[in-house]
Amino acid sequence: MRIDDRIERLLRATMDAAVHRDTPRFEKALRKFRDAESVRKAVDLALAISAFVLFQMYSGKPSAAQIAELAASISRQEAWMGLTTDDVESLLGGMLNGEPTRAPLLADTIMIPAILVATNLVTTTSQPSKGEWWFNYLDKIETAIETP
Repeated sequence: MRIDDRIERLLRATMDAAVHRDTPRFEKALRKFRDAESVRKAVDLALAISAFVLFQMYSGKPSAAQIAELAASISRQEAWMGLTTDDVESLLGGMLNGEPTRAPLLADTIMIPAILVATNLVTTTSQPSKGEWWFNYLDKIETAIETP
């Protein structure tokens, strides 16, 4: 995947707002994705980040039961934005089963769940006690998923 630097900066700012549960800042950051192409690229990057973390967590593709358990946990943690277990399970299941997210309406619909799930996975799997804060871990993930 080739990461667009502008989209990465916008996504990182949006993720930071999510980390701090700052709803006004999160909503303002979302509005900076002004066109369908920006939304699609942000969703693609958020899904790639999530996929990378999931494959690391489970040493491969997680099972349906693991996804269901994870979805329940993430939805509880991200309830501040109204994220439901069904939202998370649908997003992760679709991503892991290769369901398309290219249609502009679909990309717009899954943007918030995609960003919240990616943020949650990065923050809950980073290791601040070892000096690896979420944004440092995000740097490592992006290096791993980006192709020259």
